[in-house]
Amino acid sequence: MYKPVRYLLFGIALISVIGGLALLFFTWLFVGLQAFAVQGVPGIVVVALLKVFGVFALMVAYLSYVAARDPVRYVAIINSLAFLLIAAAAIDLYMFLVYRASPFYPSQLVIARSAIRLILALLLLLWRPRAAISA
Repeated sequence: MYKPVRYLLFGIALISVIGGLALLFFTWLFVGLQAFAVQGVPGIVVVALLKVFGVFALMVAYLSYVAARDPVRYVAIINSLAFLLIAAAAIDLYMFLVYRASPFYPSQLVIARSAIRLILALLLLLWRPRAAISA
């Protein structure tokens, strides 16, 4: 009955698992990219923070997977994921505009990433179940 939202949540879960595992086990790749951008050697705090983000991505993947299996029961997870996508897009645009990151990061990529996040959030909010659960 809720096939579009189920497929969207399964897709988000799959992408989050891949990203989370990459951050956990291939941190050296992301640290190397970051060190190249700021011309310095990253400390242990940066490595630990990237691994924490990997765990966070795995948590989002698990919650998305659980919500995809039963969207009616876990509508709160769908709402939270939509809010997370909207907040990430807003913070991304705010940081880009305030800190003038255009020499380091192309503005088209920031706008495209924020637009994709907002479209995914809109689809989640449009396709979410609206039926109340009767106990």
